[in-house]
Amino acid sequence: LLVSKKTKTGIDFLSGYISLKGIGVVKSAVLGDFGVNLGQGLTAWHSFSVHKSSDVMSVKREGAVISPYRSSDENGFLRGAAVLLGKGKLSGVFFISSKNKDAKVALDTLGGIGSYVTYFPTTGLHRTESEYNSMHTHMETLTGASFIFHAEKFHLQLNALTRKYSIPVQAGGDVYNRFYFSGMRCSNVSAGYSFFLSGTNNFGELAMDEKGNVAFVHGLLMPLSRKADLSFYCRNISSRFNSIAGDIFTDGFQISNEFGFYSGISIRPKKNCELGFFIDTYRQPWVQFQTPYSKYGRQILLSGNFAVSRHSQISFRFNKQSEGSSLESIFGSFESDKEGIYRFKYDFRTERPSGMILSSGFRLTYCSSAKQSDLTTGLAIISSLQWKVRKLSSFISASFFDVDNYKSSIYSLEKSINGSSDFLIFQGSGVRLSGVFEVSIIKRMQLSMAFGITGRIEENYVSQGKLSLQYNW
Repeated sequence: LLVSKKTKTGIDFLSGYISLKGIGVVKSAVLGDFGVNLGQGLTAWHSFSVHKSSDVMSVKREGAVISPYRSSDENGFLRGAAVLLGKGKLSGVFFISSKNKDAKVALDTLGGIGSYVTYFPTTGLHRTESEYNSMHTHMETLTGASFIFHAEKFHLQLNALTRKYSIPVQAGGDVYNRFYFSGMRCSNVSAGYSFFLSGTNNFGELAMDEKGNVAFVHGLLMPLSRKADLSFYCRNISSRFNSIAGDIFTDGFQISNEFGFYSGISIRPKKNCELGFFIDTYRQPWVQFQTPYSKYGRQILLSGNFAVSRHSQISFRFNKQSEGSSLESIFGSFESDKEGIYRFKYDFRTERPSGMILSSGFRLTYCSSAKQSDLTTGLAIISSLQWKVRKLSSFISASFFDVDNYKSSIYSLEKSINGSSDFLIFQGSGVRLSGVFEVSIIKRMQLSMAFGITGRIEENYVSQGKLSLQYNW
């Protein structure tokens, strides 16, 4: 439940669901708000997913095919009904969704097509008149089905889904929007697979949109010993490919225009020590916003987790990403226009004998560029306290952040209800206070409540010291 002063009822976003499991051939069913996870995410993936992270073995997407939606994000879910039917090794998933979405709608006075959507805001905020006028201005209808065969060492999934808009979408006239979806209807079909061969787990997905554009991903998980594992992941996604509701392991924000290869290793030299390292090389052939040439990059990450005592742990992560614009191969040298992003994360966590858990840490981002004037930084200090008194479990988190611009944004996970997490992006300067409270009423009933308050100094009003508040509960 999100609260807003802009609506007549005061309710900006309301979410709920009814879920059933294990009734005959009905393995799972959801009525209300839900998410769908198909294959490796080329066509649809609504659950929380890890991209390039300190867990170098998390390149494979695994999750329930359908699941109830429990977050406060207004975008990453479907609203309608979904059912998973299964018997033996065969299963089938069928779902339908129809919901209003925020959209910026323009009027074509020359082309004769009437109203059309120029872009979809995803912040969920309706603070200004412009944001309020974009609130729930169009309807999205999505239908789909998936057929699954699952054996002991082999898994095959065939997927098909269609999305229809109530108002046509028209991409902008800029060159980087040339292959972006335009129209009222789009479709995706895909085949996902997973199999074990010689002790390795191979997995992937092949997808195609309604115009025949193709996207393909393939990965491999290989255990070297009890103390070491390897992972590889290759993706080849056409610049013309359009995904309906996908979310896969890529460097870009959109599922298109990327070719890359990832390799990682996880080492556990001691019982309470784990090290991770990966290198990812990629290329985005088609031009993008503020990038007039093909883009290439290389990213490395080193992470570690150590148990300093029975009740205390320390973790760190160092991430370096270098990018440039060139027509050369991604395996070539970087040119003078390259851009480097350095991220460092440190966390300390300790648990007291009383059961109270205290954690504290910081995130630091440094962005370099060929132009000295383009140097930017970002800093966030995050502390949290978790405790339990009888039937009441409580979690409180406080954060301070100071970020120059979007390039040095700070990313973090925030605890939410029912064991889920919300993905946060810190930008600008300010503070955030959040909390989760859960009460066990009876044996099988639990009442949960989460809140978040963000105070941010607006950039346009720094001289006046204007502070804006954003809150959800």
